[in-house]
Amino acid sequence: MGPFALAIAKTGPYQDHLAILYRDECDDIWIMHLGWHNRLYTDVFCFIYQWAPTNRPRPILKFLSHLCDKIRKNKPVIPYGLDRTGIQIDKQTGSVNPSKVGKGLTCATFPLALFDAYKIKLLAEDEWPKDANAPWQQYIYDMMCDEKTDVPVDHREALKSDIGGARRFTPAEVIGASTRNRWPIGFKEAGRLASKVAADMKPFDPRIHEANG
Repeated sequence: MGPFALAIAKTGPYQDHLAILYRDECDDIWIMHLGWHNRLYTDVFCFIYQWAPTNRPRPILKFLSHLCDKIRKNKPVIPYGLDRTGIQIDKQTGSVNPSKVGKGLTCATFPLALFDAYKIKLLAEDEWPKDANAPWQQYIYDMMCDEKTDVPVDHREALKSDIGGARRFTPAEVIGASTRNRWPIGFKEAGRLASKVAADMKPFDPRIHEANG
């Protein structure tokens, strides 16, 4: 693996999860992912994930890996949200500039925000329909309303207005698009790439998932 890559895993029968792999200055490999609201995780590489090389020149991948390490050390608070409008990552410090209440990132848009820090566009995002993922978005909102998730009321109620009106970028679309040599990737091509990713993924195994946290 080079300095930076994306990785994907089945975390449920119908749920995929995207993570970032990067090498630090000591050549140690870290995995970083946004697990939930204000829950950014970094750990050693876990074998439940399958990774794919990000098709950018090595100097760019090095910049991305340096930024990831700044984020790991800075431990920013990153809200989980359906619409990432206004969420920006400072490439100098690794801090995350907040946006309006209710806005945030997902596991799939976290890497997109990293690319944005260097003005790199992976996806032609305007091609994605806004109203195609209301059931999934409603599912996320319902999970936030569970008392066990400890998501503030003002955040989840503000997020509610984005249900059916925010573009969703799936983990398979993002990792599939990252392997191509010409960016940004359009909606139809990303869908074809996502289908290939899904066909190559290991099936969900709860025993392996539980053993690896």
